[in-house]
Amino acid sequence: AFVTNDGGETWRSVGGEAGDGWRALAGHSVESGFVAGRMGRYTTTAGGRLQPVFAGASGLRGVTDVTIGADLRGWLAGDGGLLLKTKNAGISWSVPDGDVPRLLRDVMDFRAVAAVGDSVWVAGHPGSVVWHSDDGGGTWTAQATGHSAPISALSFSSATNGCAVGTLGS
Repeated sequence: AFVTNDGGETWRSVGGEAGDGWRALAGHSVESGFVAGRMGRYTTTAGGRLQPVFAGASGLRGVTDVTIGADLRGWLAGDGGLLLKTKNAGISWSVPDGDVPRLLRDVMDFRAVAAVGDSVWVAGHPGSVVWHSDDGGGTWTAQATGHSAPISALSFSSATNGCAVGTLGS
């Protein structure tokens, strides 16, 4: 992991225990954040240092994306329909109250998650649907994309305005 304090002109390595296969990062302040990756491994950063690596938030399923807001609430997405939420910047994770249909765990790998307030979107492979909740994970609605190419990233500036990108130029 690396950090910058000058807009990316220079980077320095973050101290602490090195990790392998990090895929996702959510920084909720300049010196604090959450890092996750392969095989369910994750850690936090504090004081500009990686903390000891943990496993178990997701079993052995890989984490592919995480988002944590300034209010310390966030979401984690990954392989096998993995979707978890946090209220404390990733110190602990739980299954959403209204779990996305369990059938998805057999057919979908989540690659992207975005949240604005109580609105949450999650998508991945296949990219034919974006799952949306407007009540913090209590209920979920499938939103068809019209394309099957996997979605790699989601970004929303408000509860109604967002975009998705994916493979094959989608």
